[in-house]
Amino acid sequence: MNKFAKARDKHLLKGIKEANIDYAIDAIKFGTKRELIVENLILTVRKETEENANLLLDDLYKANGGEFKYENRWGCFLGIIVLLLGSAGAFDILYTLKHGGKLSLKEFILTPAAIIIGLYFIILAVRQKHKED
Repeated sequence: MNKFAKARDKHLLKGIKEANIDYAIDAIKFGTKRELIVENLILTVRKETEENANLLLDDLYKANGGEFKYENRWGCFLGIIVLLLGSAGAFDILYTLKHGGKLSLKEFILTPAAIIIGLYFIILAVRQKHKED
């Protein structure tokens, strides 16, 4: 809660209800999409203006370290899994070649493809180009 204290105090002075600020902080920590948070703050139950909701979220996202901080989780996770599968395939290819076995064409094609796709997903996730729907 410490990192949100400055933004919390600023918006309490502007007249935003403390319950609405707490909701926004919890939603940001949980990784809820911005549009959904704004929509929930504007509802007749919460009664905030769209301008106040957007200003509040801008400050809270700055305090949290960025708007899309948690939205590339699956891209990185998927990249690591595919890369591990490709690495296992590469180990199997090396083991088979070392001991004089025969390789299948599928294994010979899928292993480098898995390594390339895994690296691609990880790079996209790091560059924050992969977003969840």
